[in-house]
Amino acid sequence: MIDLKKGFGQEYLIFMDEAWYTETVEFCPDKINNRPWYYEIRGKYGTIYLYGTNKLAVRITANRIKSRIKTDYWNILSLYLEAEDESIFLFSPENLKIVAGLIKARRKKQVTEKERLRLRRISGLAHYKKRNTAQILA
Repeated sequence: MIDLKKGFGQEYLIFMDEAWYTETVEFCPDKINNRPWYYEIRGKYGTIYLYGTNKLAVRITANRIKSRIKTDYWNILSLYLEAEDESIFLFSPENLKIVAGLIKARRKKQVTEKERLRLRRISGLAHYKKRNTAQILA
């Protein structure tokens, strides 16, 4: 089974499906365990989620992107369901980067260790200045 969090969690932000929050422990005793079918990758123009054990699906909400997929990416994505305001396409996990680019999926910030230290130093200085200003005014 494909696990979006394990396979693509380093590069993309992984969200939980809304249904995850409505389930309670009483109705679903093993809720605390990982359930890969609740993971999804959200983007500006759609959402990528698990469909079955070895396929992924993308729900496209922009008609412009939908028409582009039908003409340019017909060999990568296959149309599963089409409605007036959204469409669902199926694809294999090997093509996730292409599809994520199409829907402008949210990525994790890739910060180097040097940049992380610089940001910590800046935030520490700002915190120090605020505290000293408060002490001076008191």
